Amino acid sequence: TVEFIPGILNLFYAENTGAAFSMLRNQRWLFISVSVIAVIAIIYIILLRKIRSVWGLLPLSMVLGGAVGNLIDRIFTGYVVDMFEFAFIRFAIFNVADIFVTVGGVMFCIYYLYTETVNLRKSEAFSGAKGTGEAGSGSDKAEQPYTEGEEK
Repeated sequence: TVEFIPGILNLFYAENTGAAFSMLRNQRWLFISVSVIAVIAIIYIILLRKIRSVWGLLPLSMVLGGAVGNLIDRIFTGYVVDMFEFAFIRFAIFNVADIFVTVGGVMFCIYYLYTETVNLRKSEAFSGAKGTGEAGSGSDKAEQPYTEGEEK
């Protein structure tokens, strides 16, 4: 163990054949299969162009990069090399790819919840205005639900 940021982060070499906390140890083909499916799914979503906002594409790209990084390690070595260890709390040792998958996943969840909330509010406003005869501004676009990539 090498102190990297004193009291916060240590560098520690670990060959991890499992998932976080070495769960499902030695299940190489399971992790390779799940990673390949995730990579294909993310590429498919990106190619469909359903998500055009940088706020949706950035987190997907982060998850994709992290998944590919860990996938390459698992294919060629049978394990991923984990190297970061928090000094102030007992937690899993992790690597850069894990950071990208985790941060990207959280960012995508926030993005998805935000866009769904915006869509729900706009659709409620649209149906309420339509049902009561309140035309609002007269602009159909202003009353339509939010579509990915359009200006608000």
